[in-house]
Amino acid sequence: MLETSSVPFPLPAGHDPVQELQGLVDTAILHAPHLDWHVVDPRVIRYLKNHVSSLPWVNHLALIVVVLASHTRVDQSTVENRVNVFHVRWRSLFSAYGLVTFADWEPSEHFPRYLNDPALADSLRTRQEFLRIYASTAHHIQVYLRSLPAELRSQYQPWELPVLPPGLRQQLYRGNEVVEEQRVRRKTESDALVPHFARIRGEAHLRWNQLQRLRMKFREVVALVQSGQATLPVSFSYEEIHLGQRLHFLLWDRPSFVLSHANQYSAGTVWEAQRRIRGFRPERNHFFLEFLGAEMGTNGAETRDPHKLLWFGDLLRYDLLCMGPGAGAQEETQRKQEYLHSWGYDATEVRRPFASDVAGLLAWPQADGSSNFMVHAQRRVKGVLLVVEPLFAAATFGLTALDCFTTTGARVSELLQVSLTPECLYTMAVEGTQRLLLRLVPKGTDKVADYVIGPETRRNFEKVAQLLVGHLCVLLLNCNSNLKRRNNK
Repeated sequence: MLETSSVPFPLPAGHDPVQELQGLVDTAILHAPHLDWHVVDPRVIRYLKNHVSSLPWVNHLALIVVVLASHTRVDQSTVENRVNVFHVRWRSLFSAYGLVTFADWEPSEHFPRYLNDPALADSLRTRQEFLRIYASTAHHIQVYLRSLPAELRSQYQPWELPVLPPGLRQQLYRGNEVVEEQRVRRKTESDALVPHFARIRGEAHLRWNQLQRLRMKFREVVALVQSGQATLPVSFSYEEIHLGQRLHFLLWDRPSFVLSHANQYSAGTVWEAQRRIRGFRPERNHFFLEFLGAEMGTNGAETRDPHKLLWFGDLLRYDLLCMGPGAGAQEETQRKQEYLHSWGYDATEVRRPFASDVAGLLAWPQADGSSNFMVHAQRRVKGVLLVVEPLFAAATFGLTALDCFTTTGARVSELLQVSLTPECLYTMAVEGTQRLLLRLVPKGTDKVADYVIGPETRRNFEKVAQLLVGHLCVLLLNCNSNLKRRNNK
C-alpha cells in the first residue's frame, strides 16, 4: 500500500541525538544556540557515528548538519546528500594531498588543484558539484554565525568552513562544459541502448508478471487466514514455470511472528503480541512473507536455494533498497558498496540506486511502524522477509515509466507531469485510429507538446490507475474503521 506520513522520518524509541554524539562531537556544537539536533534525521546521526567520528572534519560536518537541518531548514534528503558529498570528497582529498588536520584544508589552494588534477578519478560533474555545494554550505554557516552575538560567534568560528576568495568560484566554474559533457554522455548511452529497447521492455513485462503472480498467491493465502480457513504462520509454494522453479514462503503477521520467535523478543513485547495491543493492534498489523528458498525443477527433492527470489532477492538479502546501502557499520557499508560496484555503480562515493522518499513505494510503510518492525524481524531469521505491496507498486510505476521512456522519448521531467486528468491524458483520432495522447511541457521550453501513446503503454497507465484506485479504497476503508472504533469507545 502506498503511504505517506506526517513526520519526515520515524524517531526510534528513546532517540536522543545529543546523547548519541556525546564524546564524538564537541559539546559546544551539541548545545549550539538556536539549533535543534532533534530535527536531524537519525540516519544522518548514525552516519556521523559510524563513518566520520574519528576523522578531522567530524566537528565541521556536525555543525554543517545541524545548521542545514535546523537553521537553514533544507529538506532531509539534501542534508544527507551533503554529508555524504563532504565526507567522501574530504576523505579522498586529505589522503591525496597529505592533509592531516582540518587546519591544513585551504580551499583557495586545494580547489584549483582538485578541479584540474588528472590523478583523481572524479568526473568533471562531480568536481563542479563539490565546488557548488561547498560554496553554498559555507554561505549558510556564515549566515548562522552572523546571527549569533559577537561573544558567541568567536566560539564557533573554529568550525566554520573557510570561504572561497571573492571571484574564485566564478573563475573555476565550468558549468557549460558539464552540460555539454552530460549531453554527449546521454547521447552515447542512448545510442547504445536504442537497439535493445524492445528486449528491455520485454524483460520488464516479464518481471512485472512474476511479481504479479507472487502478489496474487500472497493475497489468496491472506484471504484463507482472514476467513478462518488457515492459521498463521502458513507455509505455501507455487511454481514459476518460466524460471523452472518452485518458490517456498511462510506467511506471517506481526503477532504470529513475535510469538513464534518469543525467545528472541523481550517479555514485554511478547506480552503485547499475545494481547494484540500497542504495536500489535489490528490497525497496525500487517501481513508479510518469509522467503524460504527456491527448488530448481518440480520433483520436490532438490535442495532449496535461499537466494533465488525472482530477480530482486539480492537487493533484499544485502539490504540495498532505499537507504540500506549507507546503513550499518563501515565494514557492512563497504560490502554493500562493493556489491553495487560489481554491477557497474560508481565506487567513488556511497551509492543508493534504489532510494525512495515515498513510504510504501519500494520502501516498507513507516506510519504504522512496519518499516521498523521489518528491520528488527529480519535480524531474527535466515530467510528473506518482504512486504509484497510496496514492491508491486514500485514495479508497476517502474514498468510504466520504462515503457513511456522507450516509446515516446520523454524524460523524467516530462513523466513527472503526468496526471490522470483530461488536461493531460486525452484521446483523439490519429490516422483513423483512436490514440491516447499525453500533453506535457518538454524540458527547455514553456510550450506544451503532445506525446502519442501506443496500446501497450496505455495498458500500463491503466495498471497505475487501478493501483491508485485500490490504494484510495484501502485508505477509505481504514478511515471508516478508525472512525467506528473511536465512536464505539
